[in-house]
Formats: sequence, C-alpha cells, structure tokens
Amino acid sequence: MIFSILPLLSLLALAAAKCKVHDQSFTPDYVLEATLKDIKVNCKSRSSVVFNGTYPGPTLHLKEGETTWIRVYNHVPDQNLTVHWHGISQRAAPFSDGTPLVSQWPIPANHFFDYEIRPEKGDAGSYFYHSHVGFQSLTAHGVLIVKDAKKPRYKYDGDIPLIVGDNYAAEDDTIEAGLLADPFKWSGEPQAITLNGNTGNQSFDAASDKSCQPHVIEVDPGKKYRMRFISATALSMIKLGIDDHDNLTVIEADGSYTKPAIVDHVQVSSGQRYSYLLETKSAKDVCHGGRSQFWVRYESRDRPAQINGYALLKYRCPKAPQLPKTLPKTSPVVLPNKTYDYLEYTLQGLSEENNKAFPRLSEVTRTVTIQINQILTTGQYENGTLNGTVAWAQNGLPWKESVQAEHNQVPYLIQVYETGKTPNYELALEHHGFDPETKAFPAKIGEVLDIVWQNNNGPTGGWDFHPMHIHGYHVYDLGSGNGTYNAQENEKRFKNFTPVLRDTTNLYRYAVKGVPHNTAGWRAWRIRITEENIGAWMMHCHVLQHRPRRKDSQILARGAMQDTFSAPWTPLLKGPRLGNHPTTRTDSTAESSSSSAQDDGVDDFQLLPFTVSLNGVTIESTVASEAFMVFAEYMRPRLPVVGSLSAQVVYETQPFLFWTIIAIVLCRLPEQHNIALFQMLRAPYERLVQETLIDAPLPLCKVQALLLLCNWPLPTEKQWKEPSWLYCGVAIQAARYLSLDRQQTIPSLRVIGVTSGSIRSRINTWLCCFSVSTSLSLHLGLPCPIESELDFSAIHAFLKRQTVPPAFAIEVRIQLVVAKFTSLLNHELADVTSSSFLRLFDTELDALKNEIPPDDEAKSIVEFAILDAKIHIYTLLITKFSANSSSRQILLRTARDIALRIVDIGTRAIRNSPINQEDTSAIRRERCQPKDRHRCLAFATIFLLKFFIRQGSDLPDERQVVANHVAMTQYLCRACTIDPKDEFGRSSSVFEALGRESSSDESKSKLVLNHRMGVSLMFDAVNTAGKIRGKPVGVEDGDGSVQQRIAPSETVHDQSDLTNHPEFLRNFWNDPYTSLLQFDPTTLEGDYPITW
Repeated sequence: MIFSILPLLSLLALAAAKCKVHDQSFTPDYVLEATLKDIKVNCKSRSSVVFNGTYPGPTLHLKEGETTWIRVYNHVPDQNLTVHWHGISQRAAPFSDGTPLVSQWPIPANHFFDYEIRPEKGDAGSYFYHSHVGFQSLTAHGVLIVKDAKKPRYKYDGDIPLIVGDNYAAEDDTIEAGLLADPFKWSGEPQAITLNGNTGNQSFDAASDKSCQPHVIEVDPGKKYRMRFISATALSMIKLGIDDHDNLTVIEADGSYTKPAIVDHVQVSSGQRYSYLLETKSAKDVCHGGRSQFWVRYESRDRPAQINGYALLKYRCPKAPQLPKTLPKTSPVVLPNKTYDYLEYTLQGLSEENNKAFPRLSEVTRTVTIQINQILTTGQYENGTLNGTVAWAQNGLPWKESVQAEHNQVPYLIQVYETGKTPNYELALEHHGFDPETKAFPAKIGEVLDIVWQNNNGPTGGWDFHPMHIHGYHVYDLGSGNGTYNAQENEKRFKNFTPVLRDTTNLYRYAVKGVPHNTAGWRAWRIRITEENIGAWMMHCHVLQHRPRRKDSQILARGAMQDTFSAPWTPLLKGPRLGNHPTTRTDSTAESSSSSAQDDGVDDFQLLPFTVSLNGVTIESTVASEAFMVFAEYMRPRLPVVGSLSAQVVYETQPFLFWTIIAIVLCRLPEQHNIALFQMLRAPYERLVQETLIDAPLPLCKVQALLLLCNWPLPTEKQWKEPSWLYCGVAIQAARYLSLDRQQTIPSLRVIGVTSGSIRSRINTWLCCFSVSTSLSLHLGLPCPIESELDFSAIHAFLKRQTVPPAFAIEVRIQLVVAKFTSLLNHELADVTSSSFLRLFDTELDALKNEIPPDDEAKSIVEFAILDAKIHIYTLLITKFSANSSSRQILLRTARDIALRIVDIGTRAIRNSPINQEDTSAIRRERCQPKDRHRCLAFATIFLLKFFIRQGSDLPDERQVVANHVAMTQYLCRACTIDPKDEFGRSSSVFEALGRESSSDESKSKLVLNHRMGVSLMFDAVNTAGKIRGKPVGVEDGDGSVQQRIAPSETVHDQSDLTNHPEFLRNFWNDPYTSLLQFDPTTLEGDYPITW
C-alpha cells in the first residue's frame, strides 16, 4: 500500500541512468555476512541468523552528508534476506531501503547486495539495522550510529550504545510456522530480554556462561555520558531504571535532537531510539567509601507476563570491589506501570529549520485514517480461541509477503520502473485514500497529510499496543490519546509547542479488554509531501509477531524529482561470493603491491571509516588511531621494522600488519575498556594469525608483523604456551625466501609470488629478524637460529648502510657478540678455557661503550642490553662451574652487581612516575616495553633471590641491598598487574614464593634442566616456586639466615623511594614474603659498582 505520485517514474528513470553495477572488484565501506549459527543466548544454544557471527551484530558508524556502501552477503541456507536501515530516510537511495517486495528483490542464499546509505545533514543520531524478512531480525540486528558532520549539539564525555532485544527459545521457523498456521498458534511471551546480548536474569556466580549474566556498563566518576537506548525487541515494551541515578536528560529521539527533557527512567518499544545524558557521581562519592556499583533494572510492560532482567552500572575506581555474587532479592528501582504518558507532548525538536517547517492544521489537505486490528482469514473465534488463520490488518487489508512471493510479485519500485504504472490518485480518493489496484496510498507534491492510526480490539476484544514505524522521511508526531482523534482539540497543544520529527511512536492501549471490534486509542502524524521525500515507503507495526513474513505492512510512497539522486535500480546484484572482503583480505600480492610503511615520511593515523572490523569484532576508528599512536611512541623506536605509517593504507592493503599493531597495543593498555576490547578481538585475531602462517608465500609486511608479535607477544595463561619462538622461525624462513639475508639490491621476486620491497625496509626487516631471534634464543636458552659466518658478514654489511637508529644498531652489534659466544661457551669446557672466552666476551661488549649515543634514553637502552647479555652468559658459567670453584665465587659477585644494576635501570621509570587511576601513562609506557626486557628483569631478580636471599651468599648489609632491589621489581610487577593471573602477576607470585622459605640443601640440588644455558636457573626457580605454593607456608621463629632481621641500611639516595606509594607499602611490607626478608622499606638502594 503506497503513497505515490507521477514524478516517481521520472525519478526512477534518472536513477537507472545514473546507476553503476558493482561486481566483486568493488570495495565497499562495510561488509555484513548473514549466517545461520548456533549462538548462546540466555545461557542456552539457539540456531539463529546473525551478522558477522555475533549477536548483536557489529556496530556501524556513518556520517551526515556522506555516502556509505555496505555489502550484504546472504549465507543463510534456503532463506531470503534483506537489511533495513531503521530510521535512515533513504530518500536519496530508495532502492536500498531493504524492504522485500517494495524496494528490492530479497537476497537469495549465496548472493549479495550492495546497499547505498546516505544520511542527510541533520540525521545525526541513533539507529539500527536489521533483517526485514520473517522473524530473522530477532537476532539479525546491530547498532548503527550516524555521527555529526560538525560538533554534536550536546557535549558529553563518552558514548554508550545499549541495544535491547527479546529472546525466544523456539527457533524462527517454528515461531513463523505457528503464526501462519491454521489454526493459529501464538508464539508466547519472550523467555528473556537482552541488553547488548545479555539477559541479566542470573547472577555472575550462578550463570553457566556470560550470556545470562547482567551486562556491565562501566563509567568513570564525574563524567557525562550519552546513553543510546535502541530497541530491537520483537514484542516487548521496556522500562528501565538505574539505582540512585534517576536524573536522565533526553536529548534525542529517533535520530532527531530534542530540547532537553528530564525523566527518571527509560521507556522504549520495538524500533524506538532515545539518547539520555547521564551525569555520573563524583569520585569522592563512589570511590572513597561509597558504593561504586549500581543495579540497572529493566521490565516489560503491557503484556500478560512481565519479563525482568538486570544490568550493572560499574564505576571505574582504584579499589573496585568484586562483582556482586547474587542478584537483588527485590528490585532497587521502582518503575511505573503506566506507559501511555511517557514523554507525550514533551519532546520538541532542536532544529530551527524543522520547527519552522511544521505544518499547521490549516495547511492539512487530507486526513488518512488507518485502523489496526486482528482478523481471521479462515475459521472463527469461539470459546476464547482463534480457530483459524490470523492476520493483523490495516483498514481490513493484511500485507503478507508469503502470499505476494508465491505469486511472484515484482517489488513495487521495480514494477513502477519497468511498467510505468503508478497508483491512481482519483481512484484512491474514492476509497478513503487507498488505491485497491496498486494497494497503495498515493499522494501529490504540496499535500499536507494527517495520518491517524486507530487501535481496534478485533474479534477477541483484547487491545494490544503497536509501535508504528514509518520508512523514509520522518513525520511530526502529533501525540496520542484514548478514544478517537479530534484534530481541532489536539491542535491547541501546538500553540507554543512544536513536535519533533519521529519515525516510530506507540499506538497505546488504554484498556486490556472490552467489547469486540471496538476502537479506543489513536496516534497521529503529520507530513508535508515535497520533492525531497519521493519513494515507496512502508508503514507498519514493528512487533514481529504482527508481521510474520512481512505480514500486516502498509507501504507509503511520496516525493518528487531530485536531480542529485543516484541509486542502482537493479534489485539484486547476483553472483556467489568470490574471494575475501576488505576486512579479512589476505592476498599476498595485493598486500605487497602498495606500501603503507614508508621509508621516509610522516605518520598519518587517521582512518576514514568510523569503525574497523575483523570477523565481526568492530572497534572505533579513534581506538585504532590511538593504538597506532601508542605503537609509534613506545614500540616502533625499540624495533624499527616498519617506517612511517598510514593507518588507512595499512587497513586497506595490509590487514595482518594492521591488526597485529592493534592487538599488541590493546593487550598492553591498562584501561578496562581496552582490556575488554582486546578480549573480544583476541579470537578473530588469533584465527587470522593461523591463516597467515600457512598462507605461503609470506610477503614482507607479514614478516614484519610476525616480528612485532614475537617482540610483543600476546599474554598467555602459561609461559610455555607462548608461541613467539615458533613465529620467529616462520619469520626467518619467510625472510630467507625473500632473500632478505643476502641481497641488498631490489630483486624481482614476482616469479616466486611476492614483491621485493624497498632496500631500506628489506635491510631493516632482516636486522630485526636477527635481533629478535637472538634475543629470544638468549632468554629461552636455545641455540641462535642465525649464526653462520656468512650471516654475520651480511649483518655487518647491512649495519654500514645506517638504515636504523644508532641505539638499535648497537643492540644488533651486542646480539652479534652474543650469537658468536653462546655456541662456544655452551660446550663442555674447562674452567680456565671458559674464563678465557668470557674475558674475550667482556672485551667485545666493553668496546661498544664508547659508541653509546649521548641522549639518556638511548644510553639506558644500550646499557640494559649489555647487562642483559652479560648476566645470561655469566649465569651460564656459574651453573657449569663447581660449587667450590674460586672462578664461580668471583662470577657470583660480579653477576650480583650486574643484576642490581639491571633492576635499577629496569624499574627506574616506574619508580619515578606517579601511579594513579587518572594517569596511566607510566603503566602504559612500562607495559609497552619489549617482553625480553621484562624477562631480563625477572631473570636478574630470580638470580638475586636464589643466590643472595635463599642461599645466604652475602653479608647482612649486602643482603639488605639485594632485598631492596627485589622489592623494586616486585613494585613494578604489582603496578603493572591487571589481573593476578597475567604475566606480571605470575612473576610477582614467583618472587613472593621464592622469598618465603629456603632449604639448606638447595644449593646442592640439581637443576631441573641443565642444557638451556643460564635460563636453566629461571626454569628451576619457577619449579621451586610451584612446589612452595603447593604446600602451606608459615613464618617460623629461629635464627635462619633469611628469617633473622636484617639491620636497616643507612644509605641515603636521591632517587624516588617507595614511601611515595603508601598503598603499595601497606600491602607489601606486611605480607609473609617481606616479613622473612625484614628490611627497611625506606632504604631501597645500596652502593655497588657499575660493572658494564
């Protein structure tokens, strides 16, 4: 049923003239893939249609005034599919409205359709997208946000999209079959209501999985948030309130900014969207003694059964409590039962242009009245039961897509284009505005229409509420009421009030039951027909059960010629999916053909799309840009494997490098939202890694990404699960395949399936291959994989080209010394021979001291690298020498001083920086250090614990200095720990365990592994710590060497001490570990020689 005008044909002809057919080579801005998948909802598995594998689907970001192309693949077996962009007017692209049999042919299985979406200026706001076929939209939906072209009309600190939905245990086909059956079978009420996919009806402790836990909404104290509530429910009208947060300000409704309106709770029906400003409490109120967690309660309304659920508003505080173990026994929020008065005659638009354009009653040319009620198309109503086939009708006329489809009905817009037939306006006037031939409501340019919806209780006598939704241009909402519409009385409300433009408003019920076939309740809209709103647009109730297989849908077409209009008239772009879409493209040649990492140039971290996505996980472009900035500031200087970067080009042409940078940064950022984002991104990224490793041949950019992943590996539950050594091997062999290890000129490699890359990038990549692999071998106690004289000669030659920063060049030279000597010293040699080799090793390293760059940061990096090499080689010989060897005793003392210096340098930055919840920059910087730096720090600390605390190989004063430095490392680990089970937390646990008790026979015990060079000591320590943690440990009195009190040191130092961190001191000095050490917390350093 359509409102239409004759210029529609001309417009469609113009569209066809301008259209351009896309093929597989076209690159859309977004890709959505519809699949049938078993998903967990309400802690139960359900076969559901989803987009990009998730429920809800990925969030999409568009911008006012910009065209976005979205390709939708239908991979649902034996089902059609379309996507409707709910609330977007699509007046510039009516073929892309996503309504089957109106604007397009539905997309059959294994085909795709390219949608053209162009929000106009003034459309900034909250929307969503969903399938418009059958019951699929129950799960096939996702958030869509249109950003302002300029600054938002309201200021806020954060954006929180919240999409609500219904959950049915029965699958879509079962529900649809019952609704269309003879006799009719009702679907029943939903089993649960979801908020961002969580039903919130089981506690955090009791739930079998996260899908039925409360959704956690994290906020910072003292901030203002825009909470976007979007209702994608099938049936439910929802009320929602937040405990002790009852001051909400409405600023947007259905994509239109409104003047501020204060409310105390949220109410949304299917298809509606509202934005509320929430001002959070101050840190003083919630983080210092007050509550920092508040329940969010939501309940359904105006249905026979009330469905409830909880979410949790959680403040980010330094000492955040654990999540509540149980749900509240009684609701902490009292929500009103009345629904029909919510924001009625309250919301006024913020747009002066739209307010001035509001037509008054005197301008109305025609009123179209449409009655909503149930009808029986077969059978009869008897004994309180609908015995027959039931449909929801508008003015007695149901719209069933299943029926139209069976008769091969051509979609309306395509029919108009192909036949030229448009609705008969004169005939429609004879039938209350309805053309019975085209089943449309036609309208002419210049008309002003009042559209009045009336609620009739049909044969059962029971009233329902109906969220009425209009596609296309939005309408001025004239309000609602009981009884019947009185235009003159209602117009009095608009003397000093201009209603806002809406697309979904409720036709309420004002009683539950009455005399059958009685009308009570109305909703009125007003629209001016202009040249801007041409098209064929549906009007329908948004309750899914009222429109199975597009049942009970009205269509509205209106508008006129628009010269700038351009849309494809072809209803379906057919063809099976070939290859990969941009977000997961892995073609090696394509990646190598355009360089995103320039040898010389300026970084550009801006991304054109508002979001980027990997296999259904979507992140904001601002988050991705920030990750690139963190990478460039903290990581790239430590491993210059890539040059200047264009984030947009990397995203488009080198996705593995792009997502590797995002992943290694996000997993190290301490903020909770970044942690949560990484947890979502981890699985699809690890799948991408697995696909990449077997996608031979690897181009240069993928080798570079693997090296970054080796230097900054993802966190693992167990250290032995960390796969860097395996990735490193792949990177080295791929680099050799590219001839990076030999050829300094640019060879032609297309014959072997890859492009060569620039000279600088080839040299730098091979130098990084050598540096990363040698460092890993040193820290894992494994042979160096690059160790031939030919390799060493090539590396020396590459260094002479001066393509890397000076500090990194010296680090490579240090690794050359390490690679040459580890293979020698790892053999069984006499003590004298080993000592001779060690002196040569020291001599070569000491020769590099004179070439250290002058700036402090570079000097610290190089010094740390030299000390790292020395302590590992020294420890290798310590484990080989006999316990009574004088050489061993000398090495122990020297290695102790090296270990102390390593701890001093390695913890200096974190000790000299303030650590607080508001400023996480120091933690960020420390966590973004290469992992081998922290491995070295842990190794040095374990060395000190083993030989100078547990075995008492020092005088008390000297043990005091050692204990102070152990505390420094412990402080760093605790400061950087996000979760007790992360790598910093586990290191801290090992240190604590090693300091708790010792054995007099420990020095005589054999190492667990004796063939892994100095790292054997590390494995032994971890093994010992595990044994200690496996049995109860108590503090016993006695005169043991560790238990006795160590006299406080009187050394005064000018570096930051830990008294600046009272929270740490209170926790650290009172635990069993430090009670065994018994050293003065105010004295952290001693005098020791600088030995490097």
